[in-house]
Amino acid sequence: MNRPVALFDADGVFLRTTQPGNFLAHRYGLSAEQTAEFRKVMGNSLVGEADVKLELPRFLQEWGIAETAEEFLDKAFGSSGEIDEGVANVVKGLRRDGIFCGLATNQDKHQMRYLDQRLAIRTHFDATFVSCELGFRKPERDFFEAVQSALPAGPIAFWDDRQENLETAKACGWSAFLFNSAEGILADWSRLRNARPA
Repeated sequence: MNRPVALFDADGVFLRTTQPGNFLAHRYGLSAEQTAEFRKVMGNSLVGEADVKLELPRFLQEWGIAETAEEFLDKAFGSSGEIDEGVANVVKGLRRDGIFCGLATNQDKHQMRYLDQRLAIRTHFDATFVSCELGFRKPERDFFEAVQSALPAGPIAFWDDRQENLETAKACGWSAFLFNSAEGILADWSRLRNARPA
C-alpha cells in the first residue's frame, strides 16, 4: 500500500531565521567580493568535499575577525537555529495521521551536528536527508533522486523556500510548494488530498 510522504526544507521552513539577510554582511559588514572564496568552500562542505571548520582560520585572519572557528560557527549556526513551532506542530499532526514526514536539507556536517545537539531536529521526522551525508545538494537532481530511492512508495509533497529547488522536485514528479507559513502547508496539503482520486 502506498504511503503519502511530506518532505520539508530546514532553513527558512522548519527553522526560523532569527537574523535578517546574509550573516556575513549583517554581522561583520563583509561584501560579497570579500566572501566569494569562502562561499565556494561552504558550497563544497555541503556535499562533504571540504571541512569549513578547518578552512575558517585563514578567512577569519583575512577578514580581521578576532574569533576562533568554534566561536564564529556557533554564532553563524545560531542565526538560523530556532524551530518554527507552527511548522513543527504541522509535522507532528501529519505523522499522527500516518503521513511519512522527512527533512530534506542542505547542511554541512558541523551545522548538522549543531542542529542535532542543540535542537534534536531529527526527532521530529521519520527520516532526514542531508546533503553532506548524501554527497549531493539541492537543487541537483541527484539529491532528489537519492531521497526518493529511500522513501516509501507513494506520492511525495515537498515544501521549500527556494524556487530552484521546487523546480527540480517537480521535474522528479513531486508535488512541490513554496513555503509561506504553517497555515499555508495545511492549505496546500488539503488541496493536494482533495485532488487525489479516492
